[in-house]
Amino acid sequence: MSFTKRALAKAITWRIVASMITAAIVYAALIWNGVGATSALRLGGVAALADSAVKIVLFVLHDELWHRYAPRDERS
Repeated sequence: MSFTKRALAKAITWRIVASMITAAIVYAALIWNGVGATSALRLGGVAALADSAVKIVLFVLHDELWHRYAPRDERS
């Protein structure tokens, strides 16, 4: 698998979009349940950051396991 600057840019921009979606969902759920807008915005941001951090770590672990258990002819 080749690594390019374009692939990195794509991964970063997708992570930003996905984090914004997470923040919006949490914000909407909190507002719907009567939490104040400022608190909902703060909690939505925290959820988005935590979501990104966890997913990045899990992706790295997943990728490591994927490569470790690949068939011998696919290992680099």
